[in-house]
Amino acid sequence: AMAASTAGAALVARSLPPLRPTPQRPAAAPWRTPGARPVFALALALGLCIGIFESALPARMEQLGMAAAGAGPLLAFMALGSGIGGLITSAHAEHLENPRRPAALLMTLFAVLLAPLPFLASLPLLALALAVAGVPIAPLNALGALRLQRRVPPGRQAEGFAVYIAAILVGAG
Repeated sequence: AMAASTAGAALVARSLPPLRPTPQRPAAAPWRTPGARPVFALALALGLCIGIFESALPARMEQLGMAAAGAGPLLAFMALGSGIGGLITSAHAEHLENPRRPAALLMTLFAVLLAPLPFLASLPLLALALAVAGVPIAPLNALGALRLQRRVPPGRQAEGFAVYIAAILVGAG
């Protein structure tokens, strides 16, 4: 499925018009753009929370008397919650204009929702809690991406989003 979707994306991308380089001086690097560093810090923090949690879940599964491999399917509940959070966010896009306060609230909510997970001993309760804990992930990602898109000049946005994704992955690592 991943190979097919990648091939499909490549076909769609071929129909996009080519970008013409601008003759003007290139803009500053994305990490030097005013307002971009907090977005990269948010991505790092989000990745850190997700990485710590995902690496601890297999051990938690074993504590509950289950196979560590059961953590993978269980994480699908977190992804489901994230998808629901993304749908909720898209319906309330007016709150995305000034993302600083919503991002701080969502990051705090994410931390609070992750806190009880080590203490849940029931698999159904853990699955439900994972779904609820996942709700802030997509909105946080959307807030970061929108802020970055508004801050980084168009000629450097691909580079800016590469740094954004790298910050999430470094945090998760």
